[in-house]
Amino acid sequence: MKREEEILQAARDYVSGVTLSSPSDVIHFENGAKWADKHPASAWHDPSKEIKELIIHCVDKCAEHEMYPKDILNKIYEYIDKWYKDEN
Repeated sequence: MKREEEILQAARDYVSGVTLSSPSDVIHFENGAKWADKHPASAWHDPSKEIKELIIHCVDKCAEHEMYPKDILNKIYEYIDKWYKDEN
């Protein structure tokens, strides 16, 4: 299957699952897929800096609310879980 056919099939699958979709939704989907193909983003990076910033942010927020160390660790785990799920 050619890339254009894959995009069209994915657009049709998407639109068929959307309530109140319009024919222009297929065109918009196709345009978005073509743009993404021309502008690939690299997911390969070192996330350690982001994780450190995330932990610092969480600790600062917990301190604002006068949370205890156990609460801080729980919040850090929640933030990291959410961040990981959003990234994957």
